[in-house]
Amino acid sequence: MPDCASHKAVEAEIRNIKEDVVALETGMSNMSLFVSGLDKTLAKHDELIKKSFERIEKTENLTDAINEVTTEIRISNKNQEKILEALKTSQEDHDARLKVVEQMPANDALMRQKLVITVVITSLTSGAVGFVLSNFSR
Repeated sequence: MPDCASHKAVEAEIRNIKEDVVALETGMSNMSLFVSGLDKTLAKHDELIKKSFERIEKTENLTDAINEVTTEIRISNKNQEKILEALKTSQEDHDARLKVVEQMPANDALMRQKLVITVVITSLTSGAVGFVLSNFSR
């Protein structure tokens, strides 16, 4: 018959092995939970990364659109400056024409005065010449 002390030692060893197996199984279960948690965390991070890339793409599209609008505004401003310059030049031309038109009645009045003075002087001169000729020819 086997020795009782060695039998107890073997049983103690078996108990220790069973306890180690239980501890390993618990550790494996905990490790499985840990890995499962890591998988969930990785899935969340993957989703966040995907959303971040989508936001970056939208931001790039918005930036491109803003750059286009900015370019269009610059072109529009340059065109407006050209139009404003043309309007200033046109206004100056209109002002010059308006001055000429406004001076026309004044010039006409001046010409009429000169004409009246010329007619009066001519009439007086002709009358005087006629008077002188009529008195000397007698």
